[in-house]
Amino acid sequence: MLRIDGHHLPRSLCNIPPLFIDFTSSTWLFSFPPPNPVFKMIILKFPLLIQEQIYKSMDIEDKLALSFCSKRTKESIKIFKFDVKEVVFSFKEKHIGIQFNNKNEFIFPLDPGASFICSYEENKNRVYEFNFARKEKGLEFYLELHNHIIDLFSKSTNWKLTVSMEEINCYRQLPSVRSAKLINVRDKIITDFVSCNPDLTKLSIVGDQNIYFTKMGLINIRNVEFIVTKRGFTQYLQYFRATNAVFFSSGDRIEVALFIRDWFNNVYSENLRFVRILQTRTYERFPNNLLYGYEMKEWDQSRMPKKFPFSKEDQEELHLNEELFSCDGAKYFEGPNGKLASIRFDSKQFLFYVWDKQDVFASKEDL
Repeated sequence: MLRIDGHHLPRSLCNIPPLFIDFTSSTWLFSFPPPNPVFKMIILKFPLLIQEQIYKSMDIEDKLALSFCSKRTKESIKIFKFDVKEVVFSFKEKHIGIQFNNKNEFIFPLDPGASFICSYEENKNRVYEFNFARKEKGLEFYLELHNHIIDLFSKSTNWKLTVSMEEINCYRQLPSVRSAKLINVRDKIITDFVSCNPDLTKLSIVGDQNIYFTKMGLINIRNVEFIVTKRGFTQYLQYFRATNAVFFSSGDRIEVALFIRDWFNNVYSENLRFVRILQTRTYERFPNNLLYGYEMKEWDQSRMPKKFPFSKEDQEELHLNEELFSCDGAKYFEGPNGKLASIRFDSKQFLFYVWDKQDVFASKEDL
């Protein structure tokens, strides 16, 4: 931990040995060398090109820390565009966490007057504290933080706002949430959360002890990830109204048979296009004869697509690689309403793809 004039340095500036920062005024100052500087340079008086290069050399977390120093500092940072891809707000019982681009996390205690702590994943011992005055207290401080970040990185367009919620009582509604992770919450909370966030494209549901679905409409969400252990995946799919589903769960041959039967009988939503089941228990495997007894045909790549069409955005949201959408070695069967299903599997995963029949075959004679 490095401190100068009662303040902690941002991590990315700690690697500049001859340079130190003077916080004695509301303006950031550079000086050479401590403790008897010869001269000082006020960063806000540098040309914009130099300011931009200084800010770009810093991590996103450091820029956020800088922005709390003064209003002038914040305004000088926000005029530039930075590489912000995702901001995650995590709601815990006693604090709010903010994470940029899936890297380091700021921890903001809900206790009024407490300082925030920035913890670095690559070195848990490197933290720094930064004291600042709060305009709001308690949970309202969360909205203040949100508005501050939105304003600070307003030039960085198309970044994704994600919410991770473990404690519903600590949550406050935000606009434009595109991704969410809900941990150990009841099914009604999930339904209400979805209905209040029309921009949501990805939802992760973790833990199933409080989830007893009856009718759960996830109609407007493309991608849903279930990280569950106690119930089989078919118990969720029958109430599933989204497009792509990934299950970190357990499944056996019987449950796969039930899933295929129900798909034939139109039990599942017509929105369903892709299902992936990942065995999470080390001792569980899909058997080699998983599809024994089904009249399935070999996928002929000479006249059928070589790859299942899946958007880059959906792949990124569900953390899926290109190989999963290859049709090499797939088997298929025809289903109801002009649909066709192809299947690939190995010992640890089961992949189910739904096609429009007219998109599969190259000629009308095959239809």
